[in-house]
Amino acid sequence: MATLQRLRHSVASFETVPASATAAEQTALTRFLDALARSDFSVEAPPGPHQQAFADLARALAATSAAYAAEVVDSAIVANELGIVAARLVAPARGVSENASAMAAATQEMVATVDSIDVSAKAAAAAAGEAEQAMRASVGQTRATIEAIEGLAALVQRNSAEVRELGRASEEIGGIVKAIETIAAQTRLLALNATIEAARAGEAGRGFAVVANEVKTLAQQTAQATEDIRRRIDGLLARVGAVVEGMARCDDLARDGRERMERLGTDVAAAGARIDAATRSIREIAEAVSQQAQATSEIAGSIGRVAAMAKETSQAVDAMADSFDRLDTAMARQLKRAGAAEFPGKIITLAKADHVMWKRRLVAMAAGRVKLKADELADHRSCRLGKWYYGEASMPFRCEPAFAELERPHQAVHEHGKTAARLFTEGRGEEALSAIARVEEASAEVLRLLDALGNTPAARQAA
Repeated sequence: MATLQRLRHSVASFETVPASATAAEQTALTRFLDALARSDFSVEAPPGPHQQAFADLARALAATSAAYAAEVVDSAIVANELGIVAARLVAPARGVSENASAMAAATQEMVATVDSIDVSAKAAAAAAGEAEQAMRASVGQTRATIEAIEGLAALVQRNSAEVRELGRASEEIGGIVKAIETIAAQTRLLALNATIEAARAGEAGRGFAVVANEVKTLAQQTAQATEDIRRRIDGLLARVGAVVEGMARCDDLARDGRERMERLGTDVAAAGARIDAATRSIREIAEAVSQQAQATSEIAGSIGRVAAMAKETSQAVDAMADSFDRLDTAMARQLKRAGAAEFPGKIITLAKADHVMWKRRLVAMAAGRVKLKADELADHRSCRLGKWYYGEASMPFRCEPAFAELERPHQAVHEHGKTAARLFTEGRGEEALSAIARVEEASAEVLRLLDALGNTPAARQAA
Protein backbone atom coordinates (compact mmCIF):
# COMPACT_ATOMS: atom_id res chain seq x y z
CA MET A 1 0.00 0.00 0.00
CA ALA A 2 2.85 2.42 0.84
CA THR A 3 4.45 1.67 -2.53
CA LEU A 4 1.22 2.49 -4.35
CA GLN A 5 0.87 5.76 -2.44
CA ARG A 6 4.42 6.70 -3.37
CA LEU A 7 3.68 5.79 -7.00
CA ARG A 8 0.58 8.00 -6.99
CA HIS A 9 2.59 10.88 -5.46
CA SER A 10 5.43 10.36 -7.96
CA VAL A 11 3.10 10.20 -10.94
CA ALA A 12 1.33 13.32 -9.71
CA SER A 13 4.68 15.08 -9.43
CA PHE A 14 5.59 14.18 -13.05
CA GLU A 15 3.61 17.27 -14.07
CA THR A 16 6.02 19.44 -12.11
CA VAL A 17 9.13 18.28 -13.97
CA PRO A 18 11.07 21.45 -14.54
CA ALA A 19 11.35 22.60 -18.07
CA SER A 20 14.96 23.19 -17.45
CA ALA A 21 15.70 19.42 -17.42
CA THR A 22 18.73 18.62 -19.51
CA ALA A 23 18.57 16.70 -22.73
CA ALA A 24 20.53 13.87 -21.10
CA GLU A 25 17.96 13.58 -18.34
CA GLN A 26 15.14 13.53 -20.87
CA THR A 27 16.94 10.85 -22.90
CA ALA A 28 17.50 8.71 -19.80
CA LEU A 29 13.85 9.09 -18.89
CA THR A 30 12.74 8.09 -22.37
CA ARG A 31 15.02 5.04 -22.30
CA PHE A 32 13.66 4.07 -18.89
CA LEU A 33 10.03 4.37 -19.99
CA ASP A 34 10.74 2.42 -23.19
CA ALA A 35 12.27 -0.38 -21.07
CA LEU A 36 9.19 -0.46 -18.86
CA ALA A 37 7.01 -0.61 -21.97
CA ARG A 38 9.01 -3.66 -23.10
CA SER A 39 8.44 -5.22 -19.64
CA ASP A 40 12.15 -4.82 -18.89
CA PHE A 41 12.10 -3.93 -15.23
CA SER A 42 15.82 -4.42 -14.69
CA VAL A 43 16.71 -0.98 -16.09
CA GLU A 44 17.90 1.62 -13.58
CA ALA A 45 15.74 4.61 -12.83
CA PRO A 46 17.01 7.84 -14.45
CA PRO A 47 18.63 10.40 -12.13
CA GLY A 48 16.63 13.37 -11.09
CA PRO A 49 14.07 14.44 -8.55
CA HIS A 50 11.82 11.48 -9.40
CA GLN A 51 14.48 8.75 -9.41
CA GLN A 52 13.12 7.05 -6.27
CA ALA A 53 9.58 7.12 -7.63
CA PHE A 54 10.73 5.60 -10.91
CA ALA A 55 12.68 2.93 -9.03
CA ASP A 56 9.61 2.13 -6.92
CA LEU A 57 7.54 1.97 -10.10
CA ALA A 58 9.99 -0.46 -11.75
CA ARG A 59 10.09 -2.70 -8.69
CA ALA A 60 6.31 -2.71 -8.38
CA LEU A 61 5.84 -3.54 -12.03
CA ALA A 62 8.52 -6.25 -11.77
CA ALA A 63 6.76 -7.75 -8.76
CA THR A 64 3.42 -7.58 -10.55
CA SER A 65 4.90 -9.16 -13.68
CA ALA A 66 6.58 -11.87 -11.63
CA ALA A 67 3.34 -12.60 -9.79
CA TYR A 68 1.45 -12.67 -13.08
CA ALA A 69 4.05 -14.98 -14.60
CA ALA A 70 3.93 -17.24 -11.56
CA GLU A 71 0.13 -17.42 -11.79
CA VAL A 72 0.32 -18.12 -15.52
CA VAL A 73 2.93 -20.80 -14.95
CA ASP A 74 0.89 -22.36 -12.16
CA SER A 75 -2.19 -22.30 -14.38
CA ALA A 76 -0.21 -23.72 -17.27
CA ILE A 77 1.16 -26.48 -15.05
CA VAL A 78 -2.32 -27.36 -13.80
CA ALA A 79 -3.77 -27.16 -17.32
CA ASN A 80 -1.00 -29.33 -18.71
CA GLU A 81 -1.29 -31.84 -15.88
CA LEU A 82 -5.03 -32.07 -16.60
CA GLY A 83 -4.19 -32.33 -20.30
CA ILE A 84 -1.83 -35.19 -19.47
CA VAL A 85 -4.63 -36.93 -17.58
CA ALA A 86 -6.97 -36.38 -20.53
CA ALA A 87 -4.36 -37.62 -22.99
CA ARG A 88 -3.77 -40.69 -20.85
CA LEU A 89 -7.49 -41.38 -20.96
CA VAL A 90 -7.63 -41.19 -24.76
CA ALA A 91 -5.87 -44.48 -25.52
CA PRO A 92 -7.68 -46.53 -22.83
CA ALA A 93 -11.03 -45.01 -23.82
CA ARG A 94 -10.39 -45.81 -27.46
CA GLY A 95 -9.19 -49.27 -26.50
CA VAL A 96 -12.29 -49.85 -24.40
CA SER A 97 -14.49 -48.61 -27.23
CA GLU A 98 -12.73 -50.76 -29.82
CA ASN A 99 -12.72 -53.79 -27.57
CA ALA A 100 -16.37 -53.26 -26.67
CA SER A 101 -17.26 -52.95 -30.35
CA ALA A 102 -15.25 -56.06 -31.16
CA MET A 103 -16.87 -57.86 -28.24
CA ALA A 104 -20.30 -56.76 -29.43
CA ALA A 105 -19.55 -58.07 -32.92
CA ALA A 106 -18.18 -61.31 -31.49
CA THR A 107 -21.26 -61.63 -29.30
CA GLN A 108 -23.51 -61.16 -32.30
CA GLU A 109 -21.58 -63.91 -34.06
CA MET A 110 -21.93 -66.02 -30.92
CA VAL A 111 -25.69 -65.38 -30.92
CA ALA A 112 -25.86 -66.56 -34.53
CA THR A 113 -23.78 -69.61 -33.62
CA VAL A 114 -25.91 -70.41 -30.57
CA ASP A 115 -29.06 -69.99 -32.67
CA SER A 116 -27.60 -72.40 -35.21
CA ILE A 117 -26.71 -74.81 -32.41
CA ASP A 118 -30.23 -74.40 -31.06
CA VAL A 119 -31.68 -75.37 -34.42
CA SER A 120 -29.26 -78.30 -34.68
CA ALA A 121 -30.03 -79.40 -31.11
CA LYS A 122 -33.76 -79.34 -31.80
CA ALA A 123 -33.19 -81.31 -35.00
CA ALA A 124 -31.00 -83.75 -33.08
CA ALA A 125 -33.69 -84.11 -30.42
CA ALA A 126 -36.28 -84.82 -33.10
CA ALA A 127 -33.96 -87.34 -34.78
CA ALA A 128 -33.24 -88.93 -31.40
CA GLY A 129 -36.98 -89.24 -30.82
CA GLU A 130 -37.38 -90.94 -34.18
CA ALA A 131 -34.43 -93.21 -33.39
CA GLU A 132 -36.03 -94.04 -30.06
CA GLN A 133 -39.28 -94.99 -31.78
CA ALA A 134 -37.41 -97.02 -34.39
CA MET A 135 -35.43 -98.81 -31.66
CA ARG A 136 -38.61 -99.62 -29.78
CA ALA A 137 -40.06 -101.00 -33.01
CA SER A 138 -36.85 -103.01 -33.48
CA VAL A 139 -37.15 -104.38 -29.96
CA GLY A 140 -40.73 -105.46 -30.71
CA GLN A 141 -39.70 -107.03 -34.01
CA THR A 142 -36.82 -108.82 -32.31
CA ARG A 143 -39.16 -110.24 -29.70
CA ALA A 144 -41.58 -111.33 -32.46
CA THR A 145 -38.71 -112.97 -34.34
CA ILE A 146 -37.60 -114.79 -31.20
CA GLU A 147 -41.15 -116.05 -30.72
CA ALA A 148 -41.29 -117.15 -34.39
CA ILE A 149 -37.96 -118.97 -34.06
CA GLU A 150 -39.17 -120.62 -30.87
CA GLY A 151 -42.33 -121.73 -32.75
CA LEU A 152 -40.21 -123.01 -35.63
CA ALA A 153 -37.97 -124.89 -33.20
CA ALA A 154 -41.02 -126.51 -31.60
CA LEU A 155 -42.36 -127.42 -35.05
CA VAL A 156 -38.99 -128.89 -36.02
CA GLN A 157 -38.96 -130.92 -32.83
CA ARG A 158 -42.47 -132.22 -33.53
CA ASN A 159 -41.58 -133.07 -37.12
CA SER A 160 -38.42 -134.82 -35.95
CA ALA A 161 -40.51 -136.94 -33.62
CA GLU A 162 -42.94 -137.78 -36.47
CA VAL A 163 -40.09 -138.70 -38.78
CA ARG A 164 -38.55 -140.92 -36.10
CA GLU A 165 -41.93 -142.59 -35.67
CA LEU A 166 -42.02 -143.09 -39.46
CA GLY A 167 -38.56 -144.67 -39.27
CA ARG A 168 -39.72 -147.08 -36.55
CA ALA A 169 -42.81 -147.96 -38.64
CA SER A 170 -40.63 -148.58 -41.66
CA GLU A 171 -38.43 -150.84 -39.56
CA GLU A 172 -41.54 -152.78 -38.50
CA ILE A 173 -42.54 -153.12 -42.15
CA GLY A 174 -39.05 -154.45 -42.79
CA GLY A 175 -39.67 -157.12 -40.19
CA ILE A 176 -42.93 -158.12 -41.91
CA VAL A 177 -41.09 -158.28 -45.24
CA LYS A 178 -38.53 -160.59 -43.69
CA ALA A 179 -41.35 -162.81 -42.50
CA ILE A 180 -42.86 -162.81 -46.00
CA GLU A 181 -39.47 -163.68 -47.45
CA THR A 182 -39.24 -166.59 -45.03
CA ILE A 183 -42.72 -167.78 -45.98
CA ALA A 184 -41.90 -167.41 -49.70
CA ALA A 185 -38.71 -169.45 -49.24
CA GLN A 186 -40.62 -172.16 -47.41
CA THR A 187 -43.29 -172.04 -50.08
CA ARG A 188 -40.69 -172.53 -52.80
CA LEU A 189 -39.26 -175.41 -50.82
CA LEU A 190 -42.70 -176.99 -50.47
CA ALA A 191 -43.38 -176.45 -54.17
CA LEU A 192 -40.10 -178.18 -54.97
CA ASN A 193 -40.96 -181.10 -52.72
CA ALA A 194 -44.45 -181.23 -54.28
CA THR A 195 -42.94 -181.33 -57.75
CA ILE A 196 -40.63 -184.16 -56.71
CA GLU A 197 -43.53 -186.12 -55.20
CA ALA A 198 -45.68 -185.48 -58.30
CA ALA A 199 -42.90 -186.87 -60.50
CA ARG A 200 -42.75 -189.93 -58.35
CA ALA A 201 -46.53 -190.40 -58.63
CA GLY A 202 -46.32 -190.37 -62.41
CA GLU A 203 -49.56 -189.86 -64.29
CA ALA A 204 -51.55 -189.77 -61.13
CA GLY A 205 -49.59 -186.86 -59.78
CA ARG A 206 -49.67 -184.73 -62.94
CA GLY A 207 -52.40 -182.43 -61.66
CA PHE A 208 -50.65 -182.07 -58.39
CA ALA A 209 -47.49 -181.13 -60.34
CA VAL A 210 -49.36 -178.37 -62.12
CA VAL A 211 -50.52 -176.97 -58.79
CA ALA A 212 -47.05 -177.32 -57.37
CA ASN A 213 -45.63 -175.46 -60.35
CA GLU A 214 -48.15 -172.65 -59.90
CA VAL A 215 -47.31 -172.45 -56.23
CA LYS A 216 -43.63 -172.32 -57.11
CA THR A 217 -44.26 -169.52 -59.62
CA LEU A 218 -46.32 -167.66 -57.04
CA ALA A 219 -43.58 -168.15 -54.46
CA GLN A 220 -40.99 -166.79 -56.89
CA GLN A 221 -43.17 -163.78 -57.66
CA THR A 222 -43.71 -163.27 -53.93
CA ALA A 223 -39.96 -163.43 -53.35
CA GLN A 224 -39.34 -160.92 -56.13
CA ALA A 225 -42.05 -158.60 -54.80
CA THR A 226 -40.71 -158.98 -51.32
CA GLU A 227 -37.19 -158.17 -52.53
CA ASP A 228 -38.52 -155.08 -54.29
CA ILE A 229 -40.40 -154.08 -51.14
CA ARG A 230 -37.25 -154.64 -49.08
CA ARG A 231 -35.18 -152.42 -51.41
CA ARG A 232 -37.84 -149.75 -51.27
CA ILE A 233 -38.08 -149.97 -47.50
CA ASP A 234 -34.26 -149.79 -47.25
CA GLY A 235 -34.31 -146.70 -49.46
CA LEU A 236 -37.14 -145.26 -47.36
CA LEU A 237 -35.21 -145.98 -44.17
CA ALA A 238 -32.11 -144.28 -45.64
CA ARG A 239 -34.20 -141.27 -46.59
CA VAL A 240 -35.90 -141.26 -43.22
CA GLY A 241 -32.46 -141.36 -41.57
CA ALA A 242 -31.30 -138.42 -43.70
CA VAL A 243 -34.50 -136.55 -42.84
CA VAL A 244 -34.02 -137.29 -39.15
CA GLU A 245 -30.42 -136.10 -39.35
CA GLY A 246 -31.49 -132.97 -41.26
CA MET A 247 -34.27 -132.34 -38.76
CA ALA A 248 -31.74 -132.71 -35.95
CA ARG A 249 -29.53 -130.13 -37.65
CA CYS A 250 -32.56 -127.88 -38.10
CA ASP A 251 -33.31 -128.31 -34.43
CA ASP A 252 -29.73 -127.38 -33.56
CA LEU A 253 -29.87 -124.41 -35.90
CA ALA A 254 -33.21 -123.32 -34.51
CA ARG A 255 -31.86 -123.60 -30.96
CA ASP A 256 -28.71 -121.64 -31.94
CA GLY A 257 -30.82 -119.06 -33.76
CA ARG A 258 -33.07 -118.72 -30.72
CA GLU A 259 -30.05 -118.20 -28.49
CA ARG A 260 -28.59 -115.65 -30.90
CA MET A 261 -31.88 -113.82 -31.19
CA GLU A 262 -32.21 -113.81 -27.43
CA ARG A 263 -28.74 -112.25 -27.16
CA LEU A 264 -29.66 -109.85 -29.96
CA GLY A 265 -32.85 -109.02 -28.12
CA THR A 266 -30.84 -108.32 -24.98
CA ASP A 267 -28.40 -106.15 -26.91
CA VAL A 268 -31.22 -104.34 -28.71
CA ALA A 269 -32.99 -103.74 -25.42
CA ALA A 270 -29.75 -102.40 -23.90
CA ALA A 271 -29.19 -100.20 -26.97
CA GLY A 272 -32.79 -99.06 -26.67
CA ALA A 273 -32.19 -98.10 -23.04
CA ARG A 274 -29.06 -96.19 -24.02
CA ILE A 275 -30.93 -94.48 -26.86
CA ASP A 276 -33.69 -93.58 -24.41
CA ALA A 277 -31.11 -92.07 -22.06
CA ALA A 278 -29.36 -90.30 -24.97
CA THR A 279 -32.69 -88.98 -26.19
CA ARG A 280 -33.48 -87.56 -22.76
CA SER A 281 -30.02 -85.99 -22.60
CA ILE A 282 -30.36 -84.52 -26.09
CA ARG A 283 -33.74 -83.09 -25.20
CA GLU A 284 -32.30 -81.59 -22.03
CA ILE A 285 -29.38 -80.19 -24.06
CA ALA A 286 -31.78 -78.77 -26.62
CA GLU A 287 -33.78 -77.10 -23.85
CA ALA A 288 -30.58 -75.76 -22.24
CA VAL A 289 -29.32 -74.49 -25.60
CA SER A 290 -32.64 -72.77 -26.19
CA GLN A 291 -32.36 -71.06 -22.81
CA GLN A 292 -28.72 -70.22 -23.54
CA ALA A 293 -29.71 -68.71 -26.86
CA GLN A 294 -32.16 -66.42 -25.09
CA ALA A 295 -29.57 -65.52 -22.45
CA THR A 296 -26.92 -64.93 -25.11
CA SER A 297 -29.28 -62.65 -26.99
CA GLU A 298 -29.84 -60.63 -23.80
CA ILE A 299 -26.08 -60.50 -23.16
CA ALA A 300 -25.50 -59.35 -26.74
CA GLY A 301 -28.00 -56.55 -26.20
CA SER A 302 -26.26 -55.48 -22.98
CA ILE A 303 -22.84 -55.61 -24.61
CA GLY A 304 -24.18 -53.58 -27.52
CA ARG A 305 -25.36 -50.92 -25.11
CA VAL A 306 -22.00 -51.02 -23.31
CA ALA A 307 -20.22 -50.64 -26.65
CA ALA A 308 -22.39 -47.62 -27.48
CA MET A 309 -21.63 -46.05 -24.10
CA ALA A 310 -17.91 -46.85 -24.52
CA LYS A 311 -17.97 -45.14 -27.91
CA GLU A 312 -19.67 -42.10 -26.42
CA THR A 313 -17.12 -42.08 -23.59
CA SER A 314 -14.26 -42.27 -26.08
CA GLN A 315 -15.74 -39.40 -28.08
CA ALA A 316 -16.20 -37.38 -24.87
CA VAL A 317 -12.58 -38.06 -23.87
CA ASP A 318 -11.41 -36.98 -27.33
CA ALA A 319 -13.48 -33.82 -27.04
CA MET A 320 -12.04 -33.16 -23.57
CA ALA A 321 -8.52 -33.69 -24.93
CA ASP A 322 -9.30 -31.27 -27.77
CA SER A 323 -10.47 -28.72 -25.20
CA PHE A 324 -7.24 -29.11 -23.27
CA ASP A 325 -5.32 -28.68 -26.52
CA ARG A 326 -7.06 -25.37 -27.06
CA LEU A 327 -6.42 -24.44 -23.43
CA ASP A 328 -2.77 -25.37 -23.91
CA THR A 329 -2.58 -23.07 -26.93
CA ALA A 330 -4.10 -20.23 -24.91
CA MET A 331 -1.74 -20.86 -22.00
CA ALA A 332 1.20 -20.92 -24.42
CA ARG A 333 0.23 -17.41 -25.55
CA GLN A 334 -0.01 -16.33 -21.92
CA LEU A 335 3.42 -17.82 -21.20
CA LYS A 336 4.87 -16.07 -24.23
CA ARG A 337 3.60 -12.72 -22.94
CA ALA A 338 4.89 -13.51 -19.46
CA GLY A 339 8.23 -14.55 -20.90
CA ALA A 340 8.60 -11.25 -22.68
CA ALA A 341 8.98 -9.51 -19.33
CA GLU A 342 12.23 -9.38 -17.37
CA PHE A 343 11.81 -10.03 -13.67
CA PRO A 344 13.75 -11.89 -10.97
CA GLY A 345 13.63 -15.72 -11.28
CA LYS A 346 11.95 -15.61 -14.72
CA ILE A 347 13.83 -18.58 -16.23
CA ILE A 348 13.25 -20.77 -13.19
CA THR A 349 9.56 -19.90 -13.17
CA LEU A 350 9.02 -20.50 -16.90
CA ALA A 351 11.15 -23.66 -16.92
CA LYS A 352 8.57 -25.37 -14.75
CA ALA A 353 5.88 -24.82 -17.34
CA ASP A 354 8.27 -25.84 -20.11
CA HIS A 355 8.87 -29.20 -18.47
CA VAL A 356 5.20 -29.95 -17.91
CA MET A 357 4.43 -28.98 -21.51
CA TRP A 358 7.29 -31.20 -22.71
CA LYS A 359 5.86 -34.12 -20.76
CA ARG A 360 2.37 -33.42 -22.10
CA ARG A 361 3.60 -33.53 -25.71
CA LEU A 362 5.13 -36.94 -25.06
CA VAL A 363 1.94 -38.27 -23.47
CA ALA A 364 -0.09 -36.86 -26.39
CA MET A 365 2.29 -38.70 -28.72
CA ALA A 366 1.66 -41.92 -26.76
CA ALA A 367 -2.09 -41.34 -27.15
CA GLY A 368 -1.68 -40.89 -30.91
CA ARG A 369 -2.77 -37.26 -30.87
CA VAL A 370 0.53 -35.82 -32.14
CA LYS A 371 3.55 -37.14 -33.98
CA LEU A 372 7.02 -36.31 -32.76
CA LYS A 373 10.40 -37.10 -34.25
CA ALA A 374 13.46 -37.49 -32.11
CA ASP A 375 15.53 -35.10 -34.24
CA GLU A 376 12.85 -32.40 -33.90
CA LEU A 377 13.07 -32.35 -30.10
CA ALA A 378 15.51 -30.04 -28.35
CA ASP A 379 18.34 -31.46 -26.28
CA HIS A 380 19.10 -30.39 -22.72
CA ARG A 381 21.46 -27.62 -23.84
CA SER A 382 19.27 -25.91 -26.45
CA CYS A 383 16.02 -25.60 -24.47
CA ARG A 384 15.22 -22.46 -22.45
CA LEU A 385 16.44 -24.02 -19.20
CA GLY A 386 19.56 -25.43 -20.87
CA LYS A 387 20.54 -22.10 -22.41
CA TRP A 388 20.16 -20.46 -19.01
CA TYR A 389 21.92 -23.30 -17.16
CA TYR A 390 25.01 -23.25 -19.36
CA GLY A 391 24.93 -19.48 -19.93
CA GLU A 392 26.22 -16.55 -17.90
CA ALA A 393 22.77 -15.79 -16.45
CA SER A 394 23.06 -18.78 -14.12
CA MET A 395 26.29 -17.61 -12.54
CA PRO A 396 24.60 -16.39 -9.30
CA PHE A 397 23.08 -19.87 -8.79
CA ARG A 398 26.09 -22.06 -9.39
CA CYS A 399 27.06 -22.14 -5.75
CA GLU A 400 23.66 -23.66 -4.85
CA PRO A 401 23.55 -27.46 -4.28
CA ALA A 402 20.29 -27.70 -6.22
CA PHE A 403 21.99 -26.18 -9.25
CA ALA A 404 24.62 -28.91 -9.37
CA GLU A 405 21.99 -31.61 -8.93
CA LEU A 406 19.81 -30.19 -11.70
CA GLU A 407 21.99 -31.16 -14.66
CA ARG A 408 21.58 -34.95 -14.43
CA PRO A 409 17.74 -35.17 -14.25
CA HIS A 410 17.37 -32.35 -16.77
CA GLN A 411 19.56 -34.23 -19.25
CA ALA A 412 17.64 -37.45 -18.51
CA VAL A 413 14.32 -35.73 -19.30
CA HIS A 414 15.48 -34.82 -22.80
CA GLU A 415 17.29 -38.09 -23.51
CA HIS A 416 14.35 -40.25 -22.45
CA GLY A 417 11.94 -38.00 -24.34
CA LYS A 418 13.91 -38.28 -27.57
CA THR A 419 14.21 -42.03 -27.00
CA ALA A 420 10.44 -42.31 -26.54
CA ALA A 421 9.82 -40.41 -29.80
CA ARG A 422 12.26 -42.67 -31.66
CA LEU A 423 10.71 -45.85 -30.24
CA PHE A 424 7.20 -44.72 -31.17
CA THR A 425 8.38 -43.96 -34.70
CA GLU A 426 9.81 -47.49 -34.86
CA GLY A 427 6.52 -48.96 -33.65
CA ARG A 428 7.92 -50.14 -30.30
CA GLY A 429 5.08 -48.77 -28.19
CA GLU A 430 5.71 -50.66 -24.95
CA GLU A 431 9.34 -49.58 -24.81
CA ALA A 432 8.32 -46.00 -25.64
CA LEU A 433 5.87 -45.95 -22.72
CA SER A 434 8.65 -47.14 -20.43
CA ALA A 435 10.82 -44.26 -21.69
CA ILE A 436 7.99 -41.79 -20.97
CA ALA A 437 7.72 -43.18 -17.44
CA ARG A 438 11.42 -42.44 -16.98
CA VAL A 439 10.80 -38.92 -18.32
CA GLU A 440 8.15 -38.39 -15.65
CA GLU A 441 10.49 -39.55 -12.90
CA ALA A 442 13.28 -37.24 -14.05
CA SER A 443 10.82 -34.35 -14.65
CA ALA A 444 9.55 -34.60 -11.06
CA GLU A 445 13.15 -34.25 -9.84
CA VAL A 446 13.73 -31.26 -12.13
CA LEU A 447 10.64 -29.49 -10.80
CA ARG A 448 11.71 -30.17 -7.22
CA LEU A 449 15.15 -28.70 -7.85
CA LEU A 450 13.70 -25.69 -9.68
CA ASP A 451 11.45 -25.00 -6.67
CA ALA A 452 14.54 -25.17 -4.48
CA LEU A 453 16.41 -22.72 -6.74
CA GLY A 454 13.38 -20.43 -6.82
CA ASN A 455 13.56 -20.00 -3.04
CA THR A 456 17.21 -18.88 -3.03
CA PRO A 457 18.32 -15.21 -2.59
CA ALA A 458 19.81 -15.30 -6.08
CA ALA A 459 16.36 -16.04 -7.55
CA ARG A 460 14.88 -12.97 -5.85
CA GLN A 461 17.57 -10.77 -7.32
CA ALA A 462 18.37 -12.24 -10.77
CA ALA A 463 16.28 -11.86 -13.87
